[in-house]
Amino acid sequence: LGGKDVISGSVKDFPQSERKLLAAQGIQSILVVPIFTSQGWYGFLGFDDCVEGVHGADPSVQFLKQPPT
Repeated sequence: LGGKDVISGSVKDFPQSERKLLAAQGIQSILVVPIFTSQGWYGFLGFDDCVEGVHGADPSVQFLKQPPT
């Protein structure tokens, strides 16, 4: 990672190389949000959903996708 883009979606839509690792852990969808400080990229915050999946229109997901200011 290290980019400015949020990564989200259903594991079934990910590339096979990533899908195999995530599915083996029971993960159905994932949301990864980059974290920035005044000095630049710091790390990321990741959410895995093992029940029903992340919904991109969910207000909490939309909030997390806001670009850094």
